[in-house]
Amino acid sequence: ARGLDISGVQVVINYDTPRTLETYLHRIGRTARAGAAGVAVTFVEDSDRNLLREVVRRTKANVCQRLVPAASVVQWQSKLEAAEEDVAQVISEERYERELRKAEMEANKTQNMIDHSSEIHSRPARSWFQTERQKKEIAQRAGRAAAGLPPLPGDADSEDGEDAKAAPEGPSKQEKKNKKKERLKQEAAEKKASAKKENSLMEETGEHTRQIRSAKSKIRSLREQGMTAAAAAKAVAAAAAPKSAKKKKQQQQKNVASSLLSFLAFCFLSRCFAPASRASFLLSACVVFSC
Repeated sequence: ARGLDISGVQVVINYDTPRTLETYLHRIGRTARAGAAGVAVTFVEDSDRNLLREVVRRTKANVCQRLVPAASVVQWQSKLEAAEEDVAQVISEERYERELRKAEMEANKTQNMIDHSSEIHSRPARSWFQTERQKKEIAQRAGRAAAGLPPLPGDADSEDGEDAKAAPEGPSKQEKKNKKKERLKQEAAEKKASAKKENSLMEETGEHTRQIRSAKSKIRSLREQGMTAAAAAKAVAAAAAPKSAKKKKQQQQKNVASSLLSFLAFCFLSRCFAPASRASFLLSACVVFSC
């Protein structure tokens, strides 16, 4: 709607609320131009209240709120539904006309190419444009030639310049090709590693998501049976924890058994040793158990 100046526009209706205040002002600016009167009507939903608040605050306009009766809504809805077939027919006709125009343009283009084929094929081939470096070199050579100075050794017009031009400069084509292949190979490896990492992360996330959904469904079923939310959550957590608790209990039992065996071995060895050796053994055992 920007830039349109249509005389006689008295009402502007916004069926979809603009996203920004600037767009809203451009839309309603099609009416009430040059001191004339006009009305702007906007259909506002609950999600558009921020824009409505900004319009009222910044423009200080008189905004009238109107509630549409349900009977009027039903009446106009029935009218729109009755006109749905006519609207679909108009849209189909417009699509057909658009395709027809496109076909006519293609046909005219083909006919022109047939009629003027000799002229088109006789045109000279397009040449590449000169780069900035080539332009500077040509200007420099022209300036030296106009001043009567000899050409520089690196100029393409001189014999030295031709020899320098014939000599390869920098890496060869094969080296560049090998470097490019190596770079592409490295990029492919990095992409593959990134994709593998992303897939593992997605699998792990999917597993956690499945566990969370299963826990939520169990909590929901327990709450439907009459349990409170806290009790249901505690029951689901207790049902999910036995494996880890059982492993922990088994590890504790193993630790107790190993400690008991160590104590029995200590008692047996202390009875077998002499008193002097027993004292040194007791001292070393105490150091070991304290560690």
